[in-house]
Amino acid sequence: MLFCWSSGFGPGAGAAYVEGLPGVIADPFGAALCLLVAGMFYVRILRRMSLLTLSDFFTTRYGPKAGILASLAVVPCYVGWIGAQFIAFGYILHGLLDIPTSLSIGLGAGIVLAYTVAGGMWVVAMTDFLQGVVLIGGLVVLFVCVWPDIGWTALASELPAGRLQFFPNGSFKEWIWYIEAWMVIGLGSIATPDLFQRVLGAKDESVAQKSAYLAGLLYLSVGLLPVFLGMAGAMVVSDIANPEMILPTLGMKYLHPVAMAVFVGALLSAIMSSADSALLAPASIIGQNLVKPLWPDLSERRLLTVIRVAIVGLGLISLAIGLYFGSIYELMVNSWAILLVTLFVPLTAGIYWPRANGPAAVASIVVGGISWASVQSEYPADLMAPGPCWVDFGGCHSRHLEFESGPATDGHVGQDPCLPGPTGNSPPFSTLKFADLLLHSCASRLTA
Repeated sequence: MLFCWSSGFGPGAGAAYVEGLPGVIADPFGAALCLLVAGMFYVRILRRMSLLTLSDFFTTRYGPKAGILASLAVVPCYVGWIGAQFIAFGYILHGLLDIPTSLSIGLGAGIVLAYTVAGGMWVVAMTDFLQGVVLIGGLVVLFVCVWPDIGWTALASELPAGRLQFFPNGSFKEWIWYIEAWMVIGLGSIATPDLFQRVLGAKDESVAQKSAYLAGLLYLSVGLLPVFLGMAGAMVVSDIANPEMILPTLGMKYLHPVAMAVFVGALLSAIMSSADSALLAPASIIGQNLVKPLWPDLSERRLLTVIRVAIVGLGLISLAIGLYFGSIYELMVNSWAILLVTLFVPLTAGIYWPRANGPAAVASIVVGGISWASVQSEYPADLMAPGPCWVDFGGCHSRHLEFESGPATDGHVGQDPCLPGPTGNSPPFSTLKFADLLLHSCASRLTA
């Protein structure tokens, strides 16, 4: 469960480099909260139901229509996320080894597809574990090398004001942004199939719950390593063009070439760990919740074949979409927003509210998805408008390594998306701004 989300360990460094602690509230703090909340309120109940996929919950609790809608919401979400991982993999190899970007992206996609198709859930779990261990080991070694040169005293005295501020001290609105930063991943990621897979794959509900608690605590403790490395990097390297490159930059400065090679492998492992889990989750849902209901007599062997074909198909589609859009951050935001606005509420209501029913769940999924899509299309600039640093989705750097592809015309390569400039991506997503725009839009139509 911990290693399934290990790709979140690295990118926090870039957020901390730019904003300090305020930039990493959503991840690792919000992500750790998600695991703890899942263990406390969701894991035992879901494990006890003996389901196979997240969509099975909606089918069992609300009926086949809700199950199909949940499946349709999950698949496009993961297509964008997988594409973002493939692109990030390619950018790292391209930047460090001077391999052509298209070749490096294809190489990463091929490796992930091969072992995911061949091994399924068992191989994905094992590779997640091994890749997570390599990443954590690399972060620990780099931290041990960097921290003696900086230390807490120098960090606290030399960083700009506010970088170590954990709570907002401003207006009520800043507190709302701060709470939102906790909730975006802390609650939104509960309705993710990859987390659901780990819950259902546990030996029993007690093991699943203890694993969630342990993963939450470990995620927070290990996730703070890149946070402190990012803040230390702001003192060591003050003029880096792309803050997401702060960990490789520190590695080249402090590590032996052999250790640096291992560390780069650790960063790539984090991306691969996310990509294989993201491939298996929607492929399982396609086979179990979309194909099998159409052919109830489908044998287990043929169902496995369907899932493997779906893995390859999703991988190729994700690769094509990722290469077409190019922006990792934009892909990620639009992907995870789908689950947040469609599945979290009916999932929670289905567990704890006896009066929740099928028509209400269908309405919740449909209205959430349509309202999100309509507001995003009507107010694309306002929806992504920058707000206080508390609302950064993972501190503007989310759960992947975000790199800009190609040099900019003014020489700024891979400029940080939180900073102004021609090469920046879209500014951070805000669910509060989404709600405000939605209410404003509805009010305008009612009074027109």
